[in-house]
Amino acid sequence: RDGKTHQIQSTMQMGSKDGMVLLNDSLLKLVKEGTVAPQEALLKIQELLKLTYTPLVIEGFDVAVFQGSSPTASLVTFKEGFPAKESYKYFHLKELPEGNNDFKMLEEVFNRRLLQKPYPDIFLIDGGLPQWLVMKKCQHFHDVHIPFLAIAKARKEKEERIILNEQTTYLLKDFFHLSKLLMQIRDESHRFARKLHHKKESKRYFKS
Repeated sequence: RDGKTHQIQSTMQMGSKDGMVLLNDSLLKLVKEGTVAPQEALLKIQELLKLTYTPLVIEGFDVAVFQGSSPTASLVTFKEGFPAKESYKYFHLKELPEGNNDFKMLEEVFNRRLLQKPYPDIFLIDGGLPQWLVMKKCQHFHDVHIPFLAIAKARKEKEERIILNEQTTYLLKDFFHLSKLLMQIRDESHRFARKLHHKKESKRYFKS
């Protein structure tokens, strides 16, 4: 336990020097107290996906669009369980004739991302099996094989699921440390995508 605590504290100190964004105050307090351990979450991902390595770099995606206008997407990066702001990216997406189409927009984002290296250890997708299958399709097209998982939304937070593949899902609440990390990544990708979307909508409004 002491070794893990030292590793977490070292990561936090490194993050402040390298310009990483620290976790929100409440979650940071839990990390300092040892209640939440990012390292435990990363080890759980390794276990669930049967990886031969501990995934240290995770990228999460989100798309923001309202009535088909000003679609944007975000890509946020977490390193060793902590957000790395210097690696965040925005995507300006094409407006589609049919308006909102999450699957086509996700496909555009994934295809654009997979054209650029280096890749992370894990991709995290906000969505259910259909969104998971979009990533699978894109990776097959580009002949890329990066592990990825998805968080399936539910009416109740405690019913949200982690999707590993077409046959395997788990309740997110069953993995305390992992759920905290994945929800932090998802929330950060939401915030970042909506920030650019609101900026684009404001420009559209003032031009009209």
